[in-house]
Amino acid sequence: MKEEYINSINNNELNTFLAKTKSKIWIDSSEEEVLVDFSWVDKIEECLPYLDTIIRNPKRFLVQEEEVINVEKSKKITTETIRHLAQHSNFIEDVEESGSVRPNKVLNITKEDTIDIYENRFIYTLFNVLSKFIDSQIERFGDDGSYYKCDRVVNFEGETNIKYDKVKIKLTLENNRRHEIPIVEDEEKSMAERIKAIKIVLDGFKTTEFIKSLVSVAPVRSPLRKTNLILKEPNFKKAAELWDYLEQFNIIEPKISTKTDIISENKDVENLYNFGYFLNYDALNLLNSKYPKLPSNLYNVAFIRNLIEDYLDEIGGSEKTFTKMLKDQFKMVLKNRKKREKEIKKICYSFVQLQNDNLKKCEDLLK
Repeated sequence: MKEEYINSINNNELNTFLAKTKSKIWIDSSEEEVLVDFSWVDKIEECLPYLDTIIRNPKRFLVQEEEVINVEKSKKITTETIRHLAQHSNFIEDVEESGSVRPNKVLNITKEDTIDIYENRFIYTLFNVLSKFIDSQIERFGDDGSYYKCDRVVNFEGETNIKYDKVKIKLTLENNRRHEIPIVEDEEKSMAERIKAIKIVLDGFKTTEFIKSLVSVAPVRSPLRKTNLILKEPNFKKAAELWDYLEQFNIIEPKISTKTDIISENKDVENLYNFGYFLNYDALNLLNSKYPKLPSNLYNVAFIRNLIEDYLDEIGGSEKTFTKMLKDQFKMVLKNRKKREKEIKKICYSFVQLQNDNLKKCEDLLK
């Protein structure tokens, strides 16, 4: 339907309308580019798999506690218990004739598996530092990444006096454009999606037994003690690298550049808006049936005028040639119309005659 409408536009009417239109256009333009340092996202994404390996498979340490208790409370006598008793004869209450020794106190040894070691407390502290770091960055700069924003307001005014119409238009169009500036070309995920993915992983860490069991431990403080495990084990080395990165990270304020402009003359844009102005006017004319009609002779004159303008634009020629051609075509159309009218009358007469014949036959049958 749109194509049919566009193709049906009368070029002469369009050109006449545009020629009699006075219009003006001005555009308020405001641009802003904000570049935020999100390099920390790359570093955290790089180190997260190593932290995951440590947290899912924590290093454990066997803790041994020794305590001298009454022999009645002892549940198990080990070689360490006998050796300790041999070294501490004061805990022997009596030696029987058979040589059996009856102590009153013995050494009790308790062995317990624990993850409460310095290296694991370092990972737990790093987890908390990392979570607070991300929250502070988001609070300060948001998670939308670097972006470009452009706001434009177009104001258009037009006035046209054509035939019997006085037409006016006032139009305001606002366009707000914003898009993220990717760190890497053709980046699949937005910055907000990447940060959200990191937070999901950290939330997952929070539910592990590793993090839960170290909630009450004392945090590790700088400087980090570089134990053999931290220095040599690949996962802990990467964790220490992230620790140093976060400690040395310098907050860089966003680079903001702005530009404002008022465009008071742009013929290309103005011509397009004038065309749109005409389309609005032409669409309004579809409602003409709701308004009182102008005298028919005025329509006849307008029709003939448009016909002459089309002829001169497309073919050209003298008045004599046009008059002769118009006269010949008028005679031909009139002749064809009379011929059609004669044929229609003949058909109607035949139909009526047939009906009369049928009616007469019916009457004869009824007699």
